[in-house]
Amino acid sequence: MTWENYPRANCHAAFQATVDRDGFGQLYNYREITPVTDQLDIEPNRDTIYSLGVFDLTEPVSITLPDSGDRYQSMSVQNEDQYVRKFATDAGEYTITQEMVGTRYAGVLIRMFVDPNDPVDLDQVRQLQDVIGVEQASAGSFEIPNWDP
Repeated sequence: MTWENYPRANCHAAFQATVDRDGFGQLYNYREITPVTDQLDIEPNRDTIYSLGVFDLTEPVSITLPDSGDRYQSMSVQNEDQYVRKFATDAGEYTITQEMVGTRYAGVLIRMFVDPNDPVDLDQVRQLQDVIGVEQASAGSFEIPNWDP
């Protein structure tokens, strides 16, 4: 690993953590507020539920965000060099391609605001997570270098 390739190596480590949680070619839904002791990084908020996925863009992937009413939701699509290549907050279908992202793999992060002290609100967000659509002809494969930390 060098200074020049550190951003990609760091990104691959984060992508690998998502893949290890069954988030390759599909979304892995955190169903609870992320415990401080189980964070992939320092970013998870205490009022947000997350869905994460890593996608091989040898085939385009379409992600459909549900209508969340006035509840804040966002989708961020990051390439292997840690650049956000797409950001959306509106319901609808979004097609993500390798040409758009600029790298073979993309990480997708969907965030939904929630009141962590309200069990009914938590259930509503889980129902929204369940209707996020992901369509891809083939999930492909996840092949990254064996980075030496």
